[in-house]
Amino acid sequence: MQLTLIVCVAATLIALIDIRMVPFMKPTPVAPSDTAKSVEHLSVSKIDLRGTVKVVTGVPGLFAPILFAMFNNFLGGIFMALLDA
Repeated sequence: MQLTLIVCVAATLIALIDIRMVPFMKPTPVAPSDTAKSVEHLSVSKIDLRGTVKVVTGVPGLFAPILFAMFNNFLGGIFMALLDA
């Protein structure tokens, strides 16, 4: 058990050191005219599936966690329905 704890602490330290090496870019300011145009077409009653797919695929690494969460919730719902009886 002691070896397991040592390996876990070492893996956590390696992960913390690795995450500290990720560079963060400062956000670039957006001109007010661009903001007004982008907010202008938004509507609460419409679902923009194409825009959502563009945004999700535009962020690297975001698609996999969304699929995993969807699959996890799907399995959780199935198991809850099966074990509810």
